[in-house]
Amino acid sequence: MIATALTILVALEHFYILYLEMFALNTEKAKKIFNLTEQDVTNPKTKILFANQGLYNGFLAAGILFSYAIGQISVTYFFLSCVVVAAIYGAVTSNKGILIKQGLPAILALLAHLFGI
Repeated sequence: MIATALTILVALEHFYILYLEMFALNTEKAKKIFNLTEQDVTNPKTKILFANQGLYNGFLAAGILFSYAIGQISVTYFFLSCVVVAAIYGAVTSNKGILIKQGLPAILALLAHLFGI
């Protein structure tokens, strides 16, 4: 089912963001993705803030997968909606690309579920 594949993709994306923000912030990949300098990634305050964000992204991913484990589609809708809201907020306050990179997959997953595809 397309809806399931898209939903799992959203969860995997957020586990990847958790990894980057919590464990790989000092890599070239993370610095490029988050537009950070070497000074940024060595600043303890920045590292703490990113780790905190990473944890929240992990909760989104875990919530999505948990909703499948318990068979509650309404919980899936809730967590996908949280991703969409976070992407909209991120696009307004940080980087417009967040809406496409994080919001669009969640929107497509929601639509696929709603239309049963």
